[in-house]
Amino acid sequence: KKLLSSLGSILCAAIDNGSAEIPITDLLDMCDLTTAVGGTNPAADLLQIRQAAQGVAADIVFKQIATGKSALTSSIFARILRLPGAATVDTSLASMSQGIIADVGMELALDLVKHAGAATCPEVASTFATSALLMLDSRQPEPSANEQLAVLRTLGGAGAAMDDVACRLQTLALAAGVPELACVILAMGERSFCSDALTEAARTLGAKPQFATLG
Repeated sequence: KKLLSSLGSILCAAIDNGSAEIPITDLLDMCDLTTAVGGTNPAADLLQIRQAAQGVAADIVFKQIATGKSALTSSIFARILRLPGAATVDTSLASMSQGIIADVGMELALDLVKHAGAATCPEVASTFATSALLMLDSRQPEPSANEQLAVLRTLGGAGAAMDDVACRLQTLALAAGVPELACVILAMGERSFCSDALTEAARTLGAKPQFATLG
């Protein structure tokens, strides 16, 4: 506990108030290790110390990325989004992500959308949602309705590109399977989203014969 409470000052000394740097992967590893101290149910005082240590490490990560001392890469982006305070640098992270987005495939793009949604980083989520939709549209042959719905479910669940998702959902609704369509509508509803397109998709769902048997 004493070492953990001193971690902030140790890290600040290590970077010499910003004139030096710590490898970003080392900082992220420290955050992960700090989270593990005390287990899943730490005592209140330990939790406070742990959160303070994580906050200091996260601030250093954000500053090193912003100043160019550490590179933002696709391989560490999800870990950065899990840091406390990521929402406060959402705009900066979204801007910096433009340099790596071309190297991000569909699976990673959807994973980053999920993490960004959980971190309340709407601009980052929107950036990678747009990329995922572009990749979806470029696939040949065209993916089935249910394959497209799998992508839309991730975006809708993260609150990303909601108007676009709703419009696509309305277009796909007739050809979509009942469980798949219902899951996307439910995910968007949990985000308190409402639009005419989503309403029409829900009406189409309700009119499907299989809907009555959906458990």
